[in-house]
Amino acid sequence: MVGQRNNEVQIANLALDRIRAIGAAPPETVYQPAPNGLTPAVFYRDAIGVTVSPTLRPRKVQILVSPEHAPYVETKPLHPSQTLTEQRDDGCVFELSVQLNFELERDILGFGEGMTVLAPAWLRRRIQARLAKAAEQYDRL
Repeated sequence: MVGQRNNEVQIANLALDRIRAIGAAPPETVYQPAPNGLTPAVFYRDAIGVTVSPTLRPRKVQILVSPEHAPYVETKPLHPSQTLTEQRDDGCVFELSVQLNFELERDILGFGEGMTVLAPAWLRRRIQARLAKAAEQYDRL
């Protein structure tokens, strides 16, 4: 559920599966459309998932997808901004314009060895560190 609390500017996301009880709304509570005509299509335009930061601008992300996974990513894009920019022997390079958020990282990590971040360098280093930490967990067993 997405909305705003009384007189707050920030949009709040509430997970429906985590709500334990819903009380009766005060009688004076009235539905009000989003301010400034904000629509979900506009609010989520630059994000993967529901984590949207009003202060983050979308960034260009380039990913190399292995030949085995490329057909899947091509037919099921990670984001509407996704474009295929290069076909190489080691896979396909896709480009997205998105906010760098948790859901983007989760999607990249979900492809494991089938996806490599080429740019931006900060995201590449972060994914590399998270994969190294995950590999360490398997080494300890």
